[in-house]
Amino acid sequence: MSETAEQYYADRDDFVRYIIEKVNPARKDAGLNEIDRTTAETCFRILYDFQSKDAVRPSVMRVAREMEAVLKENDHKGGWQNCPMEYLRDRLHQEVRELDRALLDGDPKNITKECIDVANFAMMLRDNCGA
Repeated sequence: MSETAEQYYADRDDFVRYIIEKVNPARKDAGLNEIDRTTAETCFRILYDFQSKDAVRPSVMRVAREMEAVLKENDHKGGWQNCPMEYLRDRLHQEVRELDRALLDGDPKNITKECIDVANFAMMLRDNCGA
C-alpha cells in the first residue's frame, strides 16, 4: 500500500479517532482536546510505522528521479521495450566500463552520470525480462 495513513483516512482527525478507539475503546467519543500524551505518542508511532513500511528511502527516490530525468531526455529514441536483451546487456556493460573510467578520474559529476546510466540499463533489462 503506497498511500500514507493520512491519505487512507478522510482526514487526520479520523485517523486520530481510529487510534483512540484501538488504544482505549472507552474513550472513543472523547473530544480530540482530551487526548493525553500517551495516546498522542501512540498515534505518532502507529502513523510512523504505517508510513514507513512502504516508504521509499530518500536516496532511492533521488536516484529514481535522476534516472527518470535522463530517460525523458532520451524519449526521442523510442524507448527500450522492443530492444533485444543482448543489446541492452551490451549497453549495460559499456556503461559499467564508462563508470569504471569515471571512478578512476574521480569527477563526482561524471561518476553520478555514469551511475545513472548503469541504473537505467539495468532497469531496462529488468523491465524487459518478463518476470
